[in-house]
Amino acid sequence: MGYFKSWEGNGMKDLGIMANVTETRTAAVCKNNAGREKLVIAAKGFLAVVDPENDSSSQVRFPSGINEYPYICFADSNGYFYTGSGNAFIVFDPFENVIIDIQLPLPQEEAVVFALAEGRNGEIFTCTYPSLFLLEYRPNTQSFHNHGKLDETEKYAGTIAVDDLGWVYIGIGTENNDIKAYHPPSKKKKSLLQERGRGTGYVHLGKDGNVYAQIISGNLRKPSPHEQWFQLKGGQLYSIDKKVVVPSHYSGEGFQVCHQALSNFEISSLDLTTKEVLLCCKKTNLKKNIPIDYDSEGAQLSILTQGPNGLLYGTSMHPLHFYQYDPSKDEKENFGSVAIQEGGGGNIGAFATQNRTMIGAAYAGGKVHKFDFTEPFEFYSDKKRNPQLVCSHESIHRPRTAISHPDQEHIVIGGYPGYGMVGGGLGIFNTRMNKMTLISHERTLPYHSTISLAVKKNGDLIGGTSILTPGGGTRRAIEAKLYVMDWSSRQVLKEEVPVKGAEAIVDITVDQYNRIHGITSDGIYFVNDSNIENALVTEDLSNLGLPVRKSFIDNENTLYCLLTHAIIRINKLSGDIRVIHPTEHTITSGGVLVNMKLYFTVGSHLFSFQLNKGGAEESEL
Repeated sequence: MGYFKSWEGNGMKDLGIMANVTETRTAAVCKNNAGREKLVIAAKGFLAVVDPENDSSSQVRFPSGINEYPYICFADSNGYFYTGSGNAFIVFDPFENVIIDIQLPLPQEEAVVFALAEGRNGEIFTCTYPSLFLLEYRPNTQSFHNHGKLDETEKYAGTIAVDDLGWVYIGIGTENNDIKAYHPPSKKKKSLLQERGRGTGYVHLGKDGNVYAQIISGNLRKPSPHEQWFQLKGGQLYSIDKKVVVPSHYSGEGFQVCHQALSNFEISSLDLTTKEVLLCCKKTNLKKNIPIDYDSEGAQLSILTQGPNGLLYGTSMHPLHFYQYDPSKDEKENFGSVAIQEGGGGNIGAFATQNRTMIGAAYAGGKVHKFDFTEPFEFYSDKKRNPQLVCSHESIHRPRTAISHPDQEHIVIGGYPGYGMVGGGLGIFNTRMNKMTLISHERTLPYHSTISLAVKKNGDLIGGTSILTPGGGTRRAIEAKLYVMDWSSRQVLKEEVPVKGAEAIVDITVDQYNRIHGITSDGIYFVNDSNIENALVTEDLSNLGLPVRKSFIDNENTLYCLLTHAIIRINKLSGDIRVIHPTEHTITSGGVLVNMKLYFTVGSHLFSFQLNKGGAEESEL
C-alpha cells in the first residue's frame, strides 16, 4: 500500500453529541470511623460523590487515559471505595475526595475488576475478565498478589465472597456454571459442583456474616426464587432452605446495584441520566432530590440508518437513547430512554427497512422493535405505542446485521447468541404478520454466528460469519466463512473460507455481477466470485485501522468502507481503491450516505463528510 497524505478540514463536520448523558455503573455507601457516610456512584470516566446530610455532590474524574466502563463497586470496612475501569484498579477516599491508588496489575486483561470482596484482614479480592485470575490487593502496602486462574475455560466471575475462616468463594460461568472455593493460606482450590451446565454460580455475603450460594441456570444474572440455596463454610457446600437465607449487602439490579445502605435514608433512584439522586428519609418518609452536576463526553453511539422519511436514526449505548437527525435542516432530536421498550443499557445494533416499516434489533436479548412510519411516534401509550417491541430471541442476543429482502415482505437478522451459547441464530421477520422464524446455527453453519448479510439478484442470501463467542462460550469453529442460502428452501447450498484464519467477516455486499465484497475483523478486504468459491481480490487495509460496525456503504458502482482511521473509496467495476484519511479522530460506527454526504459516528458525536468536494487529498493503494 502506497503513501497517502492525511486530510483535515474540508468536507468534515462535527454535528455534535446526540445523547449528552451517562449511565450509572453501580454504587456503594462508604462509612468511616467517625460515622460519616458518602454515596459514591461510578460512571465512565468519573465518580459522583453524594453527601446525603448536606444535600451536596461533587465529581471526581479518573486520570487521562482511564475511561472504560466500571462493572462493580465496593466499600470496605474503613470507608474506602473500590472499582475498576478497564485494566485499571481504583481506590478512592470519598471523605477526602481523592483517588489514593490506581494500578494496572494485569495490563493485558480487559477488566481487572469484575467482582469484589473484603477478606478477614482487610485485603480486597477481585476477579478479572477474560482470564479469570483471582487477585488479592493489600491496602496497607498497596500491593497485589495473583492467586492464579480459577478456571481454564470460563471467563466470567460475577460474584465473590469470603467466609470467617478465610475461604474465598467465586461464582463463575456462562457456558458452564460453577462455584470455586479457594483458601489463600493453604492455596487449596476446589470446585464445589459435581455437575456443570449453562448458567452461572452465584455467591453473596449475608448481613449475618455467612456466605450463601445458588446455581443459576440459563441466562439469568441474578438469584432465582426457584433454585436451591446453599450455605458455604470452610470450603464446603451445604443445602439449606431458602427461608433461612440472609440477604446480601448489595441491593438493586443490574448497574443500579448499590453496596451497603445509608443509615437514615432509603435510596429510591441512582440514575445518573436524570442528574439527581432521590432519597427517602427512613423516619419521616419525606423525599428529597440531590442534584448531581457532572460533565461527561456523552454516551457512545451505535450504528446509523436512514428511515423511510429520509431522516437519520440511531441509538446511544449505556444508556440507550433513541435519536433522529434531519440532514436537510441540520436538526437533531433526542427522544430519550422512554422511546425503546426495555432498552436499558443496550443499543440497536442492526436496522433494516421494508416499505414504510423499519425494524431495529437490539442488544441485550435480541429484542426486535417495529417502527411504523405511517403513524407518528408514540412512546407512552401501550395500545398505540410506536415503535413496538414485537419479539425477542436469545439466539440473536447481540444483533449485528439486518437486511431487507427484495420480496418486499421480510427482513433477515443475524448476530451473536446469549451468555454461554456458541453459534448465533438467523431470524427471518415477516413485517406484515409480525412473525419471526428462527433458523438455528446448526442449519446454517454449526457454531458460527451470522454477523453480515447480503442478497443475490435471485433472492438467495449470502451470510458472513464469526467464530467469536462474546457471551463466554468456548469456540468450536476454526475460521469465519461465507455461505449461500437458498431463499425458498432456507437450505445452505455452499460454504467457503474467503480469508484463511479470519475470525469474523464484519460486512459484506453484493455487486451487480453477484460478486461478494467483504471485509474481515482484522482489516482484510476481499472480493469473491458469484459462486463464493474463488477469491478475485485480497487487500490488507489494516494499517488504516479496523472495520467498524456497518462498514460498507453502497452507492451504485462505488463502495465506501469505513475503517477506524480512514474512509476507503472502491470502484466495484475497475477494482480501483483510494483512501481518504479523515482526521485524527477514530470512527466508531457507520454509516449512511445522503446527498453525497457520509454520516458516521465518532464516539458520542455524529459526523458528516462531504464527498467529491475540493481540497481532499486522495491516493491510490
